[in-house]
Amino acid sequence: MEPAGRSDALLQIRLNAAREVQTRARVALLITSLACGAILAAEWNSYLSWDRQWAEREFQSKHWGQNELLLQQIKSWVDTNAVNLALVGLRVSVSDAAVLGSGILLVLAFYVCMTAKQENGEVGTTLRQALDAQPDVRQLAYEHFRTSAVFNQVGGREAPIDDLYEERPDAAIPLATSTHTVLIYLPALTIATIVLSDVYFAMVYHSPWSGTELPGFSHLEHQYQIQLIAMDIFAVLVGTVVLRLCWLARRYQRATQRVIAQFGETSAGLAKPKMPAEPSSTA
Repeated sequence: MEPAGRSDALLQIRLNAAREVQTRARVALLITSLACGAILAAEWNSYLSWDRQWAEREFQSKHWGQNELLLQQIKSWVDTNAVNLALVGLRVSVSDAAVLGSGILLVLAFYVCMTAKQENGEVGTTLRQALDAQPDVRQLAYEHFRTSAVFNQVGGREAPIDDLYEERPDAAIPLATSTHTVLIYLPALTIATIVLSDVYFAMVYHSPWSGTELPGFSHLEHQYQIQLIAMDIFAVLVGTVVLRLCWLARRYQRATQRVIAQFGETSAGLAKPKMPAEPSSTA
């Protein structure tokens, strides 16, 4: 049996390692959410932006100042049709989002999944080791993970602390679980939006640059029609992989939340740790 001092030192090392993993998990989720937000904003600006109206005006004003202002409005709208990912140093046109955007999201979704896997492994292993520690050490481990998890869903006491002498009332943040789930699945949802926007462009959208009332696909040259179809097929295949990675990441994070809550209940005496079953004896 290991001395208490050595056991506590090993536990502290594991806590520090877990803290680093949780930091990477938070950064991964943040970068992925920002990248998805940038792509979704570019898709919106390209097809549904209010500023699109300036490019569809069919007359010019008699005043040169208004015409100059109109040109600036159109230029500003065109500039929003590109995705600037400053965090990774890339600028992607919304027209290429099916390939370049989905490829970037594949990398980010893989990173989120791997950090969630690492977080689950470090937290689970550390809490198993802490089950046999002293009560104060168990409390330290529990509070560490409860307060530093990417999304804390342990317990329902989320009301503001406005009285030092009264018990904190039970309250839950509305849609906290749903919001967390959406953030995890956001890369897959973004790729689905890219594909749907291409379908909208091909079948419904009347581009102000085409000079016709036909949908986008009709006035494309044959080679670009093939390219559009191939790009969306690629995005669908990548999106399937990304959806699987998002599902795994969500599963790892839910498992992490569960073991933290389980450890807290065990430490508080609300639940007893499950011991391995003893082998049955034969006569």
